[in-house]
Amino acid sequence: VHGGPFNRNKGGFNPIQYMVNQGYAIFQPNFRASTGYGLDYMLAGKEKFSTRVQQDILDGIDFILNQGIGDKSNMGVFGHSFGGYSVLSLMSQYPDVFQAGVATAPGTNLLKLLKTMDEKRINEYDGLSLKLALTVLFADLNDKETINKMEKTSPATTWAGINKPLLMWGGRLDKRIPITHLRDFALKLKQADKTIEFFEDKKVGHNPSSDDVHTRQAMLYMITEFFNRHIKNTTTESNDDIDRYIQRYRVY
Repeated sequence: VHGGPFNRNKGGFNPIQYMVNQGYAIFQPNFRASTGYGLDYMLAGKEKFSTRVQQDILDGIDFILNQGIGDKSNMGVFGHSFGGYSVLSLMSQYPDVFQAGVATAPGTNLLKLLKTMDEKRINEYDGLSLKLALTVLFADLNDKETINKMEKTSPATTWAGINKPLLMWGGRLDKRIPITHLRDFALKLKQADKTIEFFEDKKVGHNPSSDDVHTRQAMLYMITEFFNRHIKNTTTESNDDIDRYIQRYRVY
């Protein structure tokens, strides 16, 4: 599931191809709020990022399955940033759909996150503050009924519905997603005896830098190994560098 949410999967080669080579059928949805399909489509996700947007993803999966592709009883879900938010939303609200999930640098409470970003003056839109853009793109922050509905469907509220193995990764230097949000969410799951694996990289931000090959390789290994273990029941080979990364940054 792509991030943004105002972004899109464009096709072509990317690291997820590694999982294709492992034998997985990969679906990359461009749900409403994705760019490239016109303004109306991009704005169609407004106020519905935990609900209708997530249903778009499930609708797409059903379509793929109806074409005879994939195994309905053995699916996983992975996403980064807003894609990670989708993972948490899907696993908490539809706990029987996926057998495992991986959320890297995920938001856990979209409205709280966006307010925090605005206070830090992160992600201005063409000179407009994020707060002004929110009314157009996300929701009217003065509409208490809408805000309450969004809060009730946020993963920060629905987290207890998660009942399948989840891996979370975050960067301590992330200026968009406060690492404290991830720590709090993972700790709730841990204390509730959920199957949670949490990694906190002390040296990276929202994304590893383009020249940080080691971190990118370690993350790709962790994602694939997690799904291989919980979906395919197979082992995945690592190396000394990856083993050191996991030992250094694994919280639990």
